[in-house]
Amino acid sequence: MPVADPMAVADEHPERSSWGTIGASSAVAAGLAIVLNVLAGRTLGVAGYADFLVVWGLFFALTGILPGLQQEVTRSVATARVRDLHGQPPVVGAVVIGVSGGAVIVITSPLWAPRILDNQALGVSAVLAAGFLCFAWANHVNGTLAATYRWSLYATAILLDGVLRFLFVGAVLVLGTGAVGWALGLVASASTWAVLAIRPEVRASTMAFGDARTSLFVRRSAHAMVAAGCSALIVAGFPVLLRLFAGDAASGAAAGIVLAVLMATRAPLLLFLNAYQGVLITRLVDSTAPIRLMLRWVGVGLLLAVPMAAAAYVIGPPLLRLVFGQGYVATGDLFVGLVLSGVALGVITLVGWTALALGRHTLYVCGWLTAVVVTSALLTVPVSLDTRVSVALTLGPLAGASLHLMLLLWGHPARRETRTGIPPPPQL
Repeated sequence: MPVADPMAVADEHPERSSWGTIGASSAVAAGLAIVLNVLAGRTLGVAGYADFLVVWGLFFALTGILPGLQQEVTRSVATARVRDLHGQPPVVGAVVIGVSGGAVIVITSPLWAPRILDNQALGVSAVLAAGFLCFAWANHVNGTLAATYRWSLYATAILLDGVLRFLFVGAVLVLGTGAVGWALGLVASASTWAVLAIRPEVRASTMAFGDARTSLFVRRSAHAMVAAGCSALIVAGFPVLLRLFAGDAASGAAAGIVLAVLMATRAPLLLFLNAYQGVLITRLVDSTAPIRLMLRWVGVGLLLAVPMAAAAYVIGPPLLRLVFGQGYVATGDLFVGLVLSGVALGVITLVGWTALALGRHTLYVCGWLTAVVVTSALLTVPVSLDTRVSVALTLGPLAGASLHLMLLLWGHPARRETRTGIPPPPQL
């Protein structure tokens, strides 16, 4: 039986024919996540939904650092392909990261879990520790699939993950199992990889070459994962950040309403970014002018922001009550503020991915750390919850994006060549 070449690519320009497939898979997965949140909101009530979102947010905050692993796997394997390098396969580093991360969650959980979770704290953290290892493997394989242009399998992975999460979490919501059950349902979607492993291309992709030795891969991945963790705190993990820094305002019905609006306004953006991160990072690695390419993408996003905000102002409040229930009463101003904050999130994400594609790992981390620090500080400002959430989620990411862009432009190869008269070496 012939063995699949882990470095083989499916097409020289795969994204031209595969954007629709990836987008459709992601749309279904995102739609199921929205339905799941609606089910939770109606089943648990406004206050109970806030508790559910803390577990949901904690899961995505912890596993949310793993897209950084996926991004580094994609960059490493894509760079090895473009430059014909044969470093060590990233699979070993991915396993090391998964085991280490799970152990850290277990060891540190007594320090933070009781503060965030009202009950079943240690049980939830144990489930999430096991889930961390499972999703480390999943993100590694996703990264290799993206870097080697296996987009149909990449799309299938996205779809299966969303479907299985919907089925498992929906079941535990109906059964009324509580926080540990919610966590088990979220983690169970990692069984996607037991299904996909029947394909030889998936098994082969796990051994794709990277561009460096394992120790360097782990160090670079750590940078990317810190940045991804910051991103996860601001995005899916925001309920945790809100509860840590907003005090009593982060509990109860008011918090549940704000978080429901946040989920509704972020869904379209997260659909796009989660679906196409592999495509976009691969494009940036392949591009001869990645900063210019990124600025074009940012420009398109800014052009779309105004009509999106206007539409949210008009239809957002009544649609929220129709979907979630009459207890979810929000203003049009809150919808506008959170749509604009989503645009700011998109900007820092694209600028950060450009830094990552150029090998600027430290810069990538610094921008996201800046975003988290500024966001957290603004959540402590004693104004209405609507205002502080909107302002914090807009200005925090913009501060990080500004740092990213300023240092990217300052350290751009053309600028260094102008200053020194010597062409710079390629950045790995």
